[in-house]
Amino acid sequence: MIGIALGWQATLTIGVIWIGIAAIMRSAGGRTLRPRWLAPTMLLLIAAMLHHPAWKWLANLW
Repeated sequence: MIGIALGWQATLTIGVIWIGIAAIMRSAGGRTLRPRWLAPTMLLLIAAMLHHPAWKWLANLW
């Protein structure tokens, strides 16, 4: 759905951001410290919301 709405290029960048957020969450304590509402889908939404305002700047990095 993200690829349809934002384009396939955004999907790649959002995936990288999502993997980074998931790695930080895992190293910070995993499921024991993570609130119940902070599921992988919510992390994906957070990654998309972080990407969207900065997409032009991120596109220039590629």
